[in-house]
Amino acid sequence: MTKPSQTPPLNPQDLPVADDREAEALHMILQALHLGLCLRWTYNRTATQVAPQLLYRRNGKFYCDAVAMERDGAAVQEPKLGSFRLSGLGKLVLTTETAAPWPELDLADARYEDVIATRAAV
Repeated sequence: MTKPSQTPPLNPQDLPVADDREAEALHMILQALHLGLCLRWTYNRTATQVAPQLLYRRNGKFYCDAVAMERDGAAVQEPKLGSFRLSGLGKLVLTTETAAPWPELDLADARYEDVIATRAAV
């Protein structure tokens, strides 16, 4: 397993992305992870506010594991860690709300073999 970075890479453009939309998502997620802030985005046509926890690659695709805090403006009843493929994200906005660390995050999990960045406080 590669050692996760506590800060975003100096040049995120060096990471191979499929298109401009994925590049924008990558940049916004790295910024949120570095600052420890929540993001708003759309995923599968659902507006969601999330607390991003880490960014990684699996099978050549980029994913962000994050805790959904709100869906379509309503608070999530049972927050849980979810995996979001960057190619499916849209309308990303950095918020001013602090992203709390997810206590059950297990960096030893096999899916995190190629971690790019984690929250600064992990």
